[in-house]
Amino acid sequence: MGVWARADVRDAFEGLIVAHGDAAIGWKIGVASAASMAAAGIDAPLIGCLFQAGLLESGAELDVSGWVDPRLEPEIAVYLKADVPAGASAEQASDAIAAISLAFELVDLDGSLTDAPAMLRGNVFQRGVILGERVAAVAPPPVRVLIDGETHADIPDPIAAAAA
Repeated sequence: MGVWARADVRDAFEGLIVAHGDAAIGWKIGVASAASMAAAGIDAPLIGCLFQAGLLESGAELDVSGWVDPRLEPEIAVYLKADVPAGASAEQASDAIAAISLAFELVDLDGSLTDAPAMLRGNVFQRGVILGERVAAVAPPPVRVLIDGETHADIPDPIAAAAA
């Protein structure tokens, strides 16, 4: 049985926004690598929510001293101009994209990495997000990862890198 066919997973997901009580500004995909899905015993990634209260401006300072295992994850935000129906082709999905931006997600790995309903109730560890400037979705810009001012990765073509 697929993870999204399980009643406990559906119930946890449906209660996420109600339990949080905040305005949703978007969605996130988590537990998406083959290794993390295998460890969690699931066959598809989990979906969490980005909430208005967690939207941070670039340069914001955040106290994570009470967090268990804080992480900063580089992401790509995708902004849609149209719904993408289930079963849509890659071309249909691509045509629905209005813009993209770099994003940095703040997560706290503070719970089980093997309990899908618990991860959903905890919003797949999501604690905040910083969104970059939107650019037209013709082609993503090159990505440079800096840590303490030192270049750790230069990715001229993020699409090719993601496909590799």
